[in-house]
Amino acid sequence: MSEKSKNSLKKLKEDIENNNIGRLYLFHGEEKYLLEYYLKMLEKKLVQPGMEEFNFYRFEGESVRPEELIDAVEGFPMFAEHKLVIVRDIDLYKLSVEMRTIIEDIFSDIPEYCCIVVLYDTIEYKVDARLKLYKLISEVGTVVEFEEQGERELIPWLKRRFRALGKTIDRAEAEYMLFVCGHQMTALISETEKIAAFSDGEKIRKSMIDAVCEPVLDAVIYDVADDVAVQKYGEAIKKMRELIAMKYEPIVILNSLGRQLRQMYYAKA
Repeated sequence: MSEKSKNSLKKLKEDIENNNIGRLYLFHGEEKYLLEYYLKMLEKKLVQPGMEEFNFYRFEGESVRPEELIDAVEGFPMFAEHKLVIVRDIDLYKLSVEMRTIIEDIFSDIPEYCCIVVLYDTIEYKVDARLKLYKLISEVGTVVEFEEQGERELIPWLKRRFRALGKTIDRAEAEYMLFVCGHQMTALISETEKIAAFSDGEKIRKSMIDAVCEPVLDAVIYDVADDVAVQKYGEAIKKMRELIAMKYEPIVILNSLGRQLRQMYYAKA
């Protein structure tokens, strides 16, 4: 996780914890679980239950109408101190000049009672530093990138997830689970529940992970490379066929296999 991402996420946490929530946030990144988690935290802080219809506005894609967005931002909150405006999957840097000018006007004068969150969910976040909008967002907003978490963050999180399900997992098994299942937290939640349901005891063992978890591409490729190294070509081909049956593109499989074999060669050299 990059230092820039750590700092922006830390600021977001502090804003929420200290009830010092800003007027503009931009969320993007591959870890969708964390993105949606902190969006819910903002909603919980800013929108009173039962008042969502009046103080919580959601807009989807570039079909958003400028006048509706302006009304949502500038209208006073109803029986509350704050309102939340979510704009999901609008590519700010590819808007028409007219729409971009409207967005710039909105961002430059957000009322103190309003919090706007722009979410890059299914579209890629790419900036154009030449535009006035880029400088404006940097000045008045906080850009938060939700990167894939590392073992340092995920292992304690896995332990808490299993503990909530009445199970325990040691560090070695947690590391193995991350290797097999990957680091995407949404997928890990599902796999954790599957393992806990399958487990016949309190402690999670490696055999339980192998029995119920669907390995991610890199984990399978690691096994394929091992098979090739010891000349178990039949086993390697079988695993490759299984990956193709799982709808992985052949070029993606070959790229991953090539990377794994290069790593083995470098280690030997």
